[in-house]
Amino acid sequence: MPFGNHFTQLIYNYGPASVRDFMTTIYSNKRGKVKFGAKYYEYFADLERTQWYDDASLSNLQDEKLRKLIHFSATFVPGYRMWYEEMNIQANDICTIADLKRLPVLEKSKVQANLDDFRSELYRDLKLVERFQSSGTTGKAIDVYVSKDCLQLEKAFTWLHRSWGDMKLRDRLAAFVGFPVVPVGRKHPPFWVNDQSENRVFFSLQHMSQTNLPHYAQKLFEYKPEFIAGYPTAIYLMSLYLTDNRIHPVHPKAVFTASETLLPHQRQVIESAFGCQVFDWYGAVELIANIVQCEHGNYHIKAEYGVVEILNSDGTPTIAGQVGEMFCTGFNNLAMPFIRYRVGDTAIPKEGKCSCGRGGHLVERITGRTEDVIITPDGRYISRLDFVFKGLLNIEEAQLIQEDRHHLRVRVVQRSGYTTQDTLHILSNLSERLGDEIQIVIEPVERIPRTRNGKFRYVISKVPLNLTDSRQTGDILGLSAEEDKTL
Repeated sequence: MPFGNHFTQLIYNYGPASVRDFMTTIYSNKRGKVKFGAKYYEYFADLERTQWYDDASLSNLQDEKLRKLIHFSATFVPGYRMWYEEMNIQANDICTIADLKRLPVLEKSKVQANLDDFRSELYRDLKLVERFQSSGTTGKAIDVYVSKDCLQLEKAFTWLHRSWGDMKLRDRLAAFVGFPVVPVGRKHPPFWVNDQSENRVFFSLQHMSQTNLPHYAQKLFEYKPEFIAGYPTAIYLMSLYLTDNRIHPVHPKAVFTASETLLPHQRQVIESAFGCQVFDWYGAVELIANIVQCEHGNYHIKAEYGVVEILNSDGTPTIAGQVGEMFCTGFNNLAMPFIRYRVGDTAIPKEGKCSCGRGGHLVERITGRTEDVIITPDGRYISRLDFVFKGLLNIEEAQLIQEDRHHLRVRVVQRSGYTTQDTLHILSNLSERLGDEIQIVIEPVERIPRTRNGKFRYVISKVPLNLTDSRQTGDILGLSAEEDKTL
């Protein structure tokens, strides 16, 4: 678990399972006091009400929130203040969502190179914020400062979505999480840790293999979670194992997926294995957009959270049924606002209204974040590796390429401040998740080769999954043939 100093990490990693459970529960309880503070319940009640607003009411709410955000950014955020002055734009000029197009697109590289300029002057005291690190799906590192008040609002949005699947606080939850749950070198169960504070079990993503998955299945049977949440690929791999072996140990009420694109074939397998509906969530560490799936299967852009513009390459709005790039403006994190931010993901707009009765715009599906799975020499499936580049600000972008189980190539576009220490950090972070048996080569490049659409995938693997009716994501999406030319 990513908490504590070196000494407590040693105790956690090498102590008995009961000690890990105890430390996790204590840490979770401490975090809960931050995220479930007094304002959380106020925020949750407000979101329960506004979710039923009609389109006109949501539009008025968005315009009001946008005006406040623009005035705040012009007054307290140096980067925006400078932009507005350069463009001769007054805060009062941006009054409605339609006015956003007058502002330039904010690129991740711009924030990366001028981090302090995009932090609010009112939140420079580190006691008022928490710092999160993200690399996104292209290895581009960025630090995001979030106000503690915003953390409570973020938790309210999370639990509003979970309420759509009839989940309540303290319901039993099995969570497939990206952070290390137990040391990667561990060969025997448990490959999970119990959190009594929030009544959940964290399952490791770094130990899922044909050898270990029977232990995962047994733990699920013993725990009998009422709900399952986590990364789609990990839950999909678990579901494939259960389906292949005709094991149906649990019957949760719902599965909640997030942090990766949920592909249609993954949804089908998950819902078949667990006999319940999947509720998907789209968000970002920059806290700029919230697109969530309801009980009727539609993806709702949460207007209370921010503005999502889905645009063509020429800046015009994308029509329904076509793929467009998302440019997002988040309303809630005043410690570090992102306005018209190019997040790097794509989506397909959808016409019409949802029969669930909630207002706002819909999308057909999110189409970004389509990474392959790394297969380690000992057969473990590693499905989320953007953590590798967190905090490494001297990396412009990166890509992981696996030709066989024993070799991993890491393409890195270095920034001017890159040193051998950054290389050591990359190798250490990869070893923490993949183990020491795989050979890792760092390959400095001037630019990651793109395919015809001008993009590249963060993780490409040529190693088959060896699970029934399963293929790597690139093969399923028909991307591999063109990508081979870039490798």
